[in-house]
Amino acid sequence: MTLYNTSLFSYYQLGGFNFAALGFTPEQFGYSGIFLGLGSLLGSYLNNGLLAKHVSQHLLLQAAATLLTLGAVGVYLIQDSIWFIAPMMIVVMAFAIAIPNVLSMALSDYKHQVGSAAALFGLIYYLLIGNGLGLAGAAQNLGLVLIACGVGTLVVTLSRSALSTIVVKQID
Repeated sequence: MTLYNTSLFSYYQLGGFNFAALGFTPEQFGYSGIFLGLGSLLGSYLNNGLLAKHVSQHLLLQAAATLLTLGAVGVYLIQDSIWFIAPMMIVVMAFAIAIPNVLSMALSDYKHQVGSAAALFGLIYYLLIGNGLGLAGAAQNLGLVLIACGVGTLVVTLSRSALSTIVVKQID
């Protein structure tokens, strides 16, 4: 979850500099939020539709990690053009798919202590995001930051899926 949020927040941290380098104003950067909102809406709609069709949350998280990585590569490849907003919309779609699924899975095992668990997860989450944004600030390259987050989500998601498969086979 932290990597998805770091991806989104790094856009707000670094995207303005991309816009400035391309000759756009801060106001125009602000308007880019309309496109990101559209990406979030599309991701939420896709997530709800797939959940209604009983697609597993693990599969949705794999799809989100893949979308994040593909969007990240797209941003990296065309970040010298205003069209980098299009793959950034894909990154935001991934965010909208992943976050509700991660949250529901993370807290489901702690229903009897949901308040304490949420507080502890929240603390760790904000510490990790702060560190991620610190690294993003040091890198000063939105595309590279997004690729690092995308690859990280793929590794974590696929490792978790592989581990789950091994555990299920051991139980059977």
